Amino acid sequence: LVRIFLLSPDFQPTSPSHVDDLALANLVLVADCAEFLGLTLDVTLFAFHMSGPNWVAPWMLLSDGDDPALAAGSNPHKLQVIAPSPPNSPTPFQTLPHTALYRNPFHDPLFMSAQLLLISSAVTALAKSPAVALWNLSNEHDQFAVPRSDAEGVAWARSLAAAVRAADPLGRPVTCGLHADSLRFA
Repeated sequence: LVRIFLLSPDFQPTSPSHVDDLALANLVLVADCAEFLGLTLDVTLFAFHMSGPNWVAPWMLLSDGDDPALAAGSNPHKLQVIAPSPPNSPTPFQTLPHTALYRNPFHDPLFMSAQLLLISSAVTALAKSPAVALWNLSNEHDQFAVPRSDAEGVAWARSLAAAVRAADPLGRPVTCGLHADSLRFA
């Protein structure tokens, strides 16, 4: 079993209402290669936190005039924030201040709709792949953001798991890559 991670800025780099076609095509290619090699996959649908920093797409950042409450609970551990660099930049990514405000996936309506779109797109793209053994909602999401309440965390997990189940005709298991701090939301 090989765990793969969909890094959020790669799959929804420019808009919460669009999933990158090339990223989806590459995801299907990875699944096809896994099948060819006799491997099975644990597909982690959201990797906002990975290997130390928190990864954001530009649309996730709060703009002037946005309600700061949309960011409540984001970056609870004040970790490094990485975002794609502006066009024509010499590097593909930029480091933002750890105080950068970004939308919280547990309660921001725009972020929630983006998550549901990515689930629908990715699970549908891999729906019939025999290489997929299970779906994983997130990687250590409490490092990226925390819900305002336990009930909000449970509602988030149930909503996303229901979306995965609705898009997966094979009914594969759905799990969530929890950091130890997240166990209270399970």
